[in-house]
Amino acid sequence: MRSILSNHKLMTFAAIVIAIAGIVQSIIYKDFIWFLRSGSIIVGIGIVLLARTYLVKKDLLLDITSSETPYNVNSPEHFKALNQSVPDYVKNDLASRAAIGLYGPCISFIGTIIWGYGDLLNILIYNA
Repeated sequence: MRSILSNHKLMTFAAIVIAIAGIVQSIIYKDFIWFLRSGSIIVGIGIVLLARTYLVKKDLLLDITSSETPYNVNSPEHFKALNQSVPDYVKNDLASRAAIGLYGPCISFIGTIIWGYGDLLNILIYNA
């Protein structure tokens, strides 16, 4: 279960599918309250993404400049400059940084907008 919840690409895809399902259901029932409700689930997904380091039980790596290369020792560029394969712990760190710094906040923000204002589409579409 942790591997599913910590997969930022899968969780982002799930948020998109839930938003689309909320729109489709709202169109079918001619009431955008369903879209509004999908926003609450999307916010939950954003919160799970923000908790990725807890889920994978690995903290973010420190920024340490290498003496061999001009890059951070915990960056893929460092390993590429040394003609080495990028270790899994670096890939995990990049995924956590993407989840915490980009996907989680964006999905939470979009979900909050949908949750707060999604039902106003009733006025725009059905009462216009």
